[in-house]
Amino acid sequence: MQQASKDAFALADLLGWRRFHIVGHSMTGMVVQWMALKDWEMPARNQRLKSIVAITPVSADGYPATAEDEAFFNAVIFNQDMSRKAFAGLTGARLSPRWGQVKTRRHLETGSREALADYLKMWSQSDISREIAGAQIQTPLLVIGGRQDLPGFQEDHLQKTFGRWYPNVTFRYITDAGHYPMQETPVYLTSIIEGFLVKNSELVGQAN
Repeated sequence: MQQASKDAFALADLLGWRRFHIVGHSMTGMVVQWMALKDWEMPARNQRLKSIVAITPVSADGYPATAEDEAFFNAVIFNQDMSRKAFAGLTGARLSPRWGQVKTRRHLETGSREALADYLKMWSQSDISREIAGAQIQTPLLVIGGRQDLPGFQEDHLQKTFGRWYPNVTFRYITDAGHYPMQETPVYLTSIIEGFLVKNSELVGQAN
């Protein structure tokens, strides 16, 4: 989480971005929360984040996994059959088998075992909720959930976590999406994000 956050800020530096929005999905939903915390701790004149979008995010206290859940997620790493089951579960088992096959192939072709194991440890064992709650981060935050997702990403859990820790949070839920609205409902998701970013962008030519 800390390393990914540093990398993202370093990339923004390289691109010359003084102020910008950040978008995180799933486990990188924890990364953008850490970035928000580090940014909020800076003096106001040095804060860089205009807003934060967290799509089907892991909450700051980590995914509420049982021992059985953790064993399953560990088994998913580089296991074709288990990966297909996981992608089906994350989307309410509503999508075609072909979609699950493509997701599984991409998962196996583009990920490293070491990186996947480290990310799993991050979102299943990390807990930064005390720091987040204590900071009272006022940066505008949009949390987008999919109603076909697993319980730890559902409305009840998101409201009890993000809703309690972030004073300036907005929630949107997509009925026909699970964990991957960028693939399940791409145009609708984009429309939600664009509306939020426009609302939280400084006006062109506005005096500082």
